[in-house]
Amino acid sequence: MDMEKSPLFVNLFLCVLFFLVGCSDEEEQNQEKPPGDAGASEGGSDAGGQTQVDALDFEWAKRAGGLSTDEEADRPWRMDVMEDGSFFVTGVFRDVATFGFGEKNRTEIASAGGLDVFLAAYDADGELRWVVSAGGAGEDSGYGVSCMQDGSCVITGEFTLSAVFGANGDNQTTLDTGGSGTGMFAAAYGPDGSLKWAKSASSTEQAAGKGVALTDDGSVIVTGTYSGSAVFGPDADNETALDSAGSTDIFVAAFDSDGAFMWAQGAGGSGDDAAEDITATDDGRVIITGSIDTKAVFGTGEFDTPGDDGIFLASFSSGGQIEWVRTAGGPRNEYEYEGVNSGLAVTRAQGGGVYVTGTFRDTAVFGEGEAHEAVLESETYGVSGMVVSDFFTARYDRDGNLEWARQGGGDEYDHARGIAAFNDGSVVITGFYESHDICFEKGTSSEQCLSSILRGGSFIAKYSGEGAFEWAFRIAGADSLASQDIAVCKDRVLVSGRFWWNLIFGQDDADRVSLSAKGSNDMFTAGYRLK
Repeated sequence: MDMEKSPLFVNLFLCVLFFLVGCSDEEEQNQEKPPGDAGASEGGSDAGGQTQVDALDFEWAKRAGGLSTDEEADRPWRMDVMEDGSFFVTGVFRDVATFGFGEKNRTEIASAGGLDVFLAAYDADGELRWVVSAGGAGEDSGYGVSCMQDGSCVITGEFTLSAVFGANGDNQTTLDTGGSGTGMFAAAYGPDGSLKWAKSASSTEQAAGKGVALTDDGSVIVTGTYSGSAVFGPDADNETALDSAGSTDIFVAAFDSDGAFMWAQGAGGSGDDAAEDITATDDGRVIITGSIDTKAVFGTGEFDTPGDDGIFLASFSSGGQIEWVRTAGGPRNEYEYEGVNSGLAVTRAQGGGVYVTGTFRDTAVFGEGEAHEAVLESETYGVSGMVVSDFFTARYDRDGNLEWARQGGGDEYDHARGIAAFNDGSVVITGFYESHDICFEKGTSSEQCLSSILRGGSFIAKYSGEGAFEWAFRIAGADSLASQDIAVCKDRVLVSGRFWWNLIFGQDDADRVSLSAKGSNDMFTAGYRLK
């Protein structure tokens, strides 16, 4: 069962799935309210009577996708935005997916086999500029993207056995794993979507790139997970083999602007350790986040969590040396849920610091023993007392010292997946919740709660640079979506995610846009402006 879809809503969805799939894929975005979520309004909490916060002006919303009934297909994973407001999205699709419905650059892409990778470029108004795909006969996914101001981008992810990048172009490249396992890839594209280069690291078991960052000198730094023995820079003078110490370990690998391999470092312990995201700082360092299982080795030091499993942040120099590692987390309990204690997204803050967001369960200690130590506790589910997951946002300084940590959530599994910082130091997060109500700053004078009609929904929340909660906003007035990532440019806020029924964007009839999914999932992107 997909944890992003509440059980009740999934049942309702399945009942109408045949009707939705039977609709013509040529149907464009509606301008009227669909019947599925009648009565919902964006930004508010109609069902629960919570305080409405009018924080964002809706500008536009777009749909992409196809008719696949695979819940893993047609989903965006990461996005990046340029100073002019144009932006890029990477993710996965199956069979045929359409981008730019009703627009002059409307494009259909077809997968080469199973899941394939896409990279889509949009202008500041959400209009499609171009979209390209990559992949092979197996299951291939794009998980991370980072772009330069000239519009060139690098994506990372994983592929199975072999995958083609830049098909029919001058630099067409076929990557392969050598016949076993999955491989990690990094692929660079020019401003027009043409492939510049593609590189891979293969493993005897599996390897996947989860995040990518570009430094000011053009270096490409990728982080992700691997198991078995992974080889980076095969046949190069500096070829590097990493051997995992447990089920899965963490890697960080660097390539120059032309794709030449520079270095790779591994980290991990005897359990399941994973990196989820990466950001580059102004001084050339990179900081990664993810999860470790009890204990993990970074460089020459062993680090553990305050509990059984937990969140980590690790800072690497431009040459790949470990500078510091910080952990946070809490105990496991009888209701084990994989991947709950984890940093899921990270972005740089002013002064060389960093913001991180993700999920935690039970009690999580941040900055243990430090001046700003924070102890966060998640809620429990009903009379059963089952401990569920909430989400956190934290800021650390240049040296890895905790400055503050905050939480939000309800009585179900709730997740924060994306984070972005404004130039004034304030920060926004996005994610999805399975609870009926989620609350921020619960029990304080700043408390704000968001409700759903059934269970679940997606949100945007904003904090000041000092950690003061400012507002929370419910996306699209619907339960049937999962927001995945967020990006900001000046006073604009962009979100991307997936949905599986009807969405309504905009609070007023004059600017409302409705989107209707045609497959098991479709993708959405939406633009807002701060009031």
